[in-house]
Amino acid sequence: MIKHKTVKVLCETRWVERHTSLGEFEEIFVALSDCLQHIGDNASGKWDPKGMLEAKGLLAAVSSPSFLVSFCSTKYVFGYTKALGPLLQRTMQDMLTAYQEVGLVIDELKACRENAEKEFDENVWQQASMMATDADVEAMAIPRRCGRQTTRDNLDMEEPVDYWRCSSFIPLLDRIISELESRFRPMATKAIRAVYLLPQFLDSLTNDDVEQVKEYFGNGLPDKHTFDQEIRPWKRKWSEILTATRPSTLHDALETTNKHMYPNIHTIFSILLVMPVSSATVERGNSALKYI
Repeated sequence: MIKHKTVKVLCETRWVERHTSLGEFEEIFVALSDCLQHIGDNASGKWDPKGMLEAKGLLAAVSSPSFLVSFCSTKYVFGYTKALGPLLQRTMQDMLTAYQEVGLVIDELKACRENAEKEFDENVWQQASMMATDADVEAMAIPRRCGRQTTRDNLDMEEPVDYWRCSSFIPLLDRIISELESRFRPMATKAIRAVYLLPQFLDSLTNDDVEQVKEYFGNGLPDKHTFDQEIRPWKRKWSEILTATRPSTLHDALETTNKHMYPNIHTIFSILLVMPVSSATVERGNSALKYI
């Protein structure tokens, strides 16, 4: 029983819908191929030449090996990032938690890249081959190659599985990893330093962490010259309390921090809580301007 009867357009604003649309397309792929084949053959005699030509062109496009491998590769890789969409687009978001989760996804994608041969063979190639069988594609062949190629990959490989892994799957992984690292890693390295100010992780705070935090947040602190002295009573205060019972989130830590006694630490927690993790917060704010 097919739940969806239309092809969903990729949504520009709701990131998770991009992942959802891939799953829905896979669900209707067989029915879509049969429908395009029926229109192209004009078995009922109801279609004009233009409609028949367009149907044949679409069928050739969605049943080509390059499309099938690219689609299955994208769907598999996006499976790692699907949960990040709702996480990063939430209205209430802990920045440090979000950056830590993104870091875990990046590390997992790197592990997938290191084992690209196994990951592709078991999770992408088999799925693409099944879709090709459903679309009556004779073979997942390598496209025609020549001595010099400028418009597509011209890899010197004999086996189709090796060709499509190196031309589609690995470049996609490299691009996703590069984009995530360029967007999140630079800031995460500095922001994560401040997590050691949380009472739960205070025992791991080093002098280098203190210097990095002071340098990064210095311009926004009430009195950065007393930051080093403020850290000492802050550590002493929580050293007498069991680690398991200490606040472990920014929200809880902020509520237990006396802003008069620890103004710099209180300011750092406040900044981290309102710092946007992604552009979704800014876009949501721009969308709300029409109500003002």
